[in-house]
Amino acid sequence: MARRPVSALHPIGCTCKLCQPALTPRRRLDLARTATRVLVILAVVLTIPFIVASALSGGKGDPR
Repeated sequence: MARRPVSALHPIGCTCKLCQPALTPRRRLDLARTATRVLVILAVVLTIPFIVASALSGGKGDPR
């Protein structure tokens, strides 16, 4: 079989490596998304006491 030049047009549904690049493993992507969600939730949970303290000190008139 003759090799096609790189610039050759490929038919729809072509399964060559140029048309179907290797994707990152799905597991890595899921792990990255899960880690990001955990860090965001952790950041939100850790900021809640500071928000409550700020609201309480503002309600009492404490200038801190």
